[in-house]
Amino acid sequence: MIGLDPKFYLQHIFDGLNKTPGAIGPDEMNEYIRAFCNADAIHSTCEDFRAAAGIDLEMDEADDRTGRKIQTSPSCREEREQSASCGT
Repeated sequence: MIGLDPKFYLQHIFDGLNKTPGAIGPDEMNEYIRAFCNADAIHSTCEDFRAAAGIDLEMDEADDRTGRKIQTSPSCREEREQSASCGT
């Protein structure tokens, strides 16, 4: 299901999970779509979601209370800029 239309799946998921409108910009979404053109990436993400259904929720709530945010490293941005796009 996910691999048939990664863009639809990701937009649906992020619309439901994202608490800050606009937090995932077009460049970031395009990178997610590119990655989700790979069946191994889809499988790994599904396994991560399954495994994270417990303690991760508590940790996320604690991060939300303290205002802790994920920071993107420069190396991630550089890799994204060098990678080919898929489905965008």
